[in-house]
Amino acid sequence: MKMQKPTYEELERRVSDQGDEIVKLKADIQTLKESGEKYKVLIESALIESEAKLELFFSQSLTGFFFMMLDEPVEWNDKVDKSKVLDYVFKHQKITKINQAMLDQYGATEKEFIGKTPNELFYHDIPYGKSIWKDFFDKGHLHIETDERKFDGTAMFIEGDYVCLYDKVGRITGHFGIQQDITQRKIYERKLQESEVKFREYTQSAPVGIYITNMNGDCIYANRKWLEMAGMNMEEAKGKGWINALHPEERQSISEKWYKSVESNGNWGYEYRFMNREGRVSWIYGMAAPLHDHEGKTYGYLGTNMDITQRKKAEEELRLRENQLSDLNATKDKFFSIIAHDLKSPFNSIMGFSDLLIERIREKKYEGIEKFTTVIQRSSQQAMDLLVNLLEWSRTQSGKIEFNPEFIELSTLIEEVRALLENPASQKNIKIFHYKHPSLVVFADKHMIGTVIRNLISNAIKFTKPGGQIKIKTAEQDHEVMVAIEDNGVGIKEENIKSLFRIDLDYSTHGTSDEKGTGLGLILCKEFIDQHQGKIWVDSRAGEGSTFSFSIPLQK
Repeated sequence: MKMQKPTYEELERRVSDQGDEIVKLKADIQTLKESGEKYKVLIESALIESEAKLELFFSQSLTGFFFMMLDEPVEWNDKVDKSKVLDYVFKHQKITKINQAMLDQYGATEKEFIGKTPNELFYHDIPYGKSIWKDFFDKGHLHIETDERKFDGTAMFIEGDYVCLYDKVGRITGHFGIQQDITQRKIYERKLQESEVKFREYTQSAPVGIYITNMNGDCIYANRKWLEMAGMNMEEAKGKGWINALHPEERQSISEKWYKSVESNGNWGYEYRFMNREGRVSWIYGMAAPLHDHEGKTYGYLGTNMDITQRKKAEEELRLRENQLSDLNATKDKFFSIIAHDLKSPFNSIMGFSDLLIERIREKKYEGIEKFTTVIQRSSQQAMDLLVNLLEWSRTQSGKIEFNPEFIELSTLIEEVRALLENPASQKNIKIFHYKHPSLVVFADKHMIGTVIRNLISNAIKFTKPGGQIKIKTAEQDHEVMVAIEDNGVGIKEENIKSLFRIDLDYSTHGTSDEKGTGLGLILCKEFIDQHQGKIWVDSRAGEGSTFSFSIPLQK
């Protein structure tokens, strides 16, 4: 399609429009130029202000700052001889700018410091200095703690951070450094290390167990003595492993007490037991106190353990001796009581009624003679029973009674004792029923068991009212032989039952025919049953009667 040529008027209009655009464009350019000049001024002003602030920070900072620039940039890559480059660097890299804090570190003036080279700074150890510089240039940055010298030769420790400076083509032009004097910190660290070494030396040679835990109760240190007591090595004790050193019966309770003391931030002190892997038990007295940091915050516990096993044994021995002494005193008191009163009483009756009997016979007055002889006979029997028990008891106390067990038929032995006591029972019109257990054989000391049965039947006769009855029963159960002697007599009050079978508690009462008892027979019964590793007990109600029972192990 053929394009039509524009008319003159159209061309003139287009030129006019373009002229307006050019004028507008020129105006915009002029505006930009003016704005650019303003921005330039603002940027330059901001730059000057920033440099002033940086200079102020540089000069007033308490941390040392410095620039160390090379006379000429150096290449630093695998293609160059780094040893030769370092030779050049140590001669031609110089301090060009430094702040007052840095000068104070070295005890120097700016005049003395500006222009110093690495050779001068590391004069005391050039090889060491070059090794640091090589590592620094390899990485482009460096953090280090090192020992240096002040200008007067005094040693100091420096902690520094350094950054390499590069030109546009990657060559090193120098570096910027920040460093501070950490000599005091290093001294404190060294003292702390020495203190820790001494602590370990002292604690390892200590005669008591020493340990340290954190706030979670995890063991982080234990000395040789503690590990020896616990039967562990340090690896086994670490963390919560120390709990395994406790006796199984005490692990939970002691652990709970420990954590309660931690929660209250208080001291701790208890007696408990250790048990090692071989089963050896030892008594321990443990104490612990909180450890505090410089702000007073608790960060752990320091504890000590003392082996008090020997002390515990001594205390137990002392308690045993005290009990023995108490028993001996009770035995002595009982013995003198029997001699002074209980044995004297029947003999007084015998002597008194004997005199009356002699007098009546001389006067040929025979009335009441039978009553007198009955009293004499009863008192004699009472004195005889008491003397027999007293003799038996004294022999047990002196250890002169031998324990001679043999196989005996229990029913036969009971029947023999029952026959001996038939007469005093018949005098009170008391019936004794023996429920025989056929072929019940026990392995026991015949004399001792006979004495036990005799005393129990005698007591039953004494405390059963005339016309009453006594039942003797035997049974075999749970690998034991049990004998029960039951009466329907006066019984025993509940509060008095605990006094039976005990030498240290005095309890006696009169029988239904005013028979006097000492309680010695029951004490003797208990000692004989204990010899057989058996048990003896009583079931009784006041006014209804009593059942005295004993059992001894059955041996096939």
